[in-house]
Amino acid sequence: MMREYLENLVRNKIPVNSGYVYVASEDVAIPMHKVTLGISKRRTTNLELVEEMVIRFVSIGVNDIDTIANALGLHRDFLDITIGDLHVKNLAFHSSGKCILMAKGRESLKTLSTSKREKDVLRNIYVDAVSGNIFGEKVRGFKNSGIHDDIKVKHQIDANAIELYRQNMGSLSQIFEQSTRKYIDDSMGIVDELVSIDTIEDISTGFVLIPIHLYVSDGGFDIDVIARERWQKNTIEIHKGIVIEQMRSHKLLANLFSSKHHRNPAPSRFPDDTRDNPYQKIHSLLSINDESDFHRQAIEFIFGSRVLLVDELLDFCFLAFSGANEICIYIDDLNYWSKNSKFLTIGSYVAPKSHCSILYKSSSYDTNPSIRRITKSCPNISKGDIKQSDHSSIFRIIVDSKMSIDVNIEQIKVFSESQHIPRITATVSKYNSEECEKINNEQG
Repeated sequence: MMREYLENLVRNKIPVNSGYVYVASEDVAIPMHKVTLGISKRRTTNLELVEEMVIRFVSIGVNDIDTIANALGLHRDFLDITIGDLHVKNLAFHSSGKCILMAKGRESLKTLSTSKREKDVLRNIYVDAVSGNIFGEKVRGFKNSGIHDDIKVKHQIDANAIELYRQNMGSLSQIFEQSTRKYIDDSMGIVDELVSIDTIEDISTGFVLIPIHLYVSDGGFDIDVIARERWQKNTIEIHKGIVIEQMRSHKLLANLFSSKHHRNPAPSRFPDDTRDNPYQKIHSLLSINDESDFHRQAIEFIFGSRVLLVDELLDFCFLAFSGANEICIYIDDLNYWSKNSKFLTIGSYVAPKSHCSILYKSSSYDTNPSIRRITKSCPNISKGDIKQSDHSSIFRIIVDSKMSIDVNIEQIKVFSESQHIPRITATVSKYNSEECEKINNEQG
């Protein structure tokens, strides 16, 4: 578990973005429609050998059914069935012991096939509600529910407009062709071709979740976003402009922005602080082959007094909470933190067997909505354990009275002088016996 934790720290290292400074990592959700379309298709079917021979005989004037049967060495009953099939295809029909060729029957001799127009449905069409791009397979990361409104990118495309699909006949024809390959192969002698988009039969909306890194330019008036996962790089590049614009207008990630101007002092250095080159230390630990020795040193590093790596806070809390009995969280403004995605995510890590208290200093608004937000996102924190308390912390977590996680916030200016995004850093401190006793007295 410890080796995997350290490997993930290396794997998730925040990339350098030239000209920009890293601020935060968040999720955005791209809206995606799942659509079923009513269509018309042209089905072309190759003639069977016997069908072809019957039509050829009739075309040269030999139309007596018994004569054709004898020439082909077939029973009359079998030939009657064949002519019946030709009638269904509008190629020929039976009349007084003779086979009469229809207009389509004469035309079929040119291609040795017949075609007809049919109604059908085209399912599982995915429409990007921002870019308008259309996909024929389920998009990776697609979710139907469980997405917070604050991270949803607002729709730009009306998926209920039939013209959207008619203007994308090229893409839909390729999707239709790929779908037919699942149930029609070359040996069947059948070819289906999309002719028209007729109706929208069904439509539902989901989202594609994209974790992103946010960066701010040196001047603070420009931001940039990079996809956290490499396979989503192209997706975020397509949507980058609208994502940034909706952030600017507070239509997206509105709860991320703050008007607060407080600034915590920079984290103090510890005696063996490795933050100048923490990844060198991690690589050194990962090179230890003896598992017992590795586990001992990894525990000392991970849970020792140190500055957490950039964007490590969530993973560290998940690990620290996994075996905890008592967790106490101190926050300054209940309303502010009840809307903060990182705070709510940390609270959701509290296990059912753990007891967690939240002590807030004040609330800028009515506390009831804030408490409801917390208990909804953090099912193992009860309403009765969220209480007001006099303390000096902005955001501090104490685990089993043995370790504290102090969250430091620096408000980074973005877009204008009045808008800020909190840049979070955190330090871990291990308590000695005297400090543990002091904390127990304060809590108890």
